[in-house]
Amino acid sequence: MATLMVSLAYASDYDEPHLLSMARETIISQVRGTPLNHVLMGKLPVKPVFVTIERDGVIRGCRGSLTTRTTSLEDEIRLAARGAAGHDPRYRPLSEKESWNFQVTITIVEGKEKISGVSGLRPQDGLALESGGHWGIVLPWEGKDPATRLKWAYQKAGVAQGAPASLFRLTATRFRG
Repeated sequence: MATLMVSLAYASDYDEPHLLSMARETIISQVRGTPLNHVLMGKLPVKPVFVTIERDGVIRGCRGSLTTRTTSLEDEIRLAARGAAGHDPRYRPLSEKESWNFQVTITIVEGKEKISGVSGLRPQDGLALESGGHWGIVLPWEGKDPATRLKWAYQKAGVAQGAPASLFRLTATRFRG
């Protein structure tokens, strides 16, 4: 199980194996229609979350939000995991066969800072673009260079490249397993 910590300052705040296990169980429950059996180990403070599902190095779903929609981190992860498994409009829902072998990534958004341009973005920074009420979000470690990430953010927002937009640097903690 590989782990990538994007923001080491927050590493001790999370029980990584518990959160990854909970996300995996939620995905399996969503796909197979089985009940969730995971017992909560305490309510963690709520933060925005994204959950990404990959099979054989190919993304099969990614859902989440820059705002919180529940009252605990665990519930945010469950909500994002269900969405990634069956409700990402870019991909068909994960099949039961696929639910036996997949990798999950949890991205916990720790901060969102307004920026004037992308030239100073580091690989571990995410990028959020808002234009006319539309958002395009590129998570940390997506894209090799800032210009590519900006292009992807415009595409994800569904607005023309170069349209007036507000840009935000995202800092996050990321677990993979």
